[in-house]
Amino acid sequence: VNWKNKWYQAARCKDDGDKYVLKGPISSPQGLGIISKGENTHVITADEAVIGYPGTPVICHGLTNATHLNEKIGDVRAIDAKTKQCEIHFEDTNLKPCLVKQTNLRILFELPAN
Repeated sequence: VNWKNKWYQAARCKDDGDKYVLKGPISSPQGLGIISKGENTHVITADEAVIGYPGTPVICHGLTNATHLNEKIGDVRAIDAKTKQCEIHFEDTNLKPCLVKQTNLRILFELPAN
């Protein structure tokens, strides 16, 4: 996760996914697990985080124009920094990949119970 122009490892979520617990900063997204000296833990709202790394598992929420995608699981394949949208490929292969605003995504730490 990119927060305040530094990379952090998202360790878990709290408050039903509304907040993330971050560890870091880390030296680079490729160096996940390599925490810089002075490791800190931060709790931030999910809307403050920038999901900025392809491969991040996510779940869609709060969509009003594509409500059929709410609660659908996918992963980030690309990020448009200008529009702050992520290209999401869904677990359900019947769904076509689409662009979703970062504010309508939450990092998926555990599979939801059905």
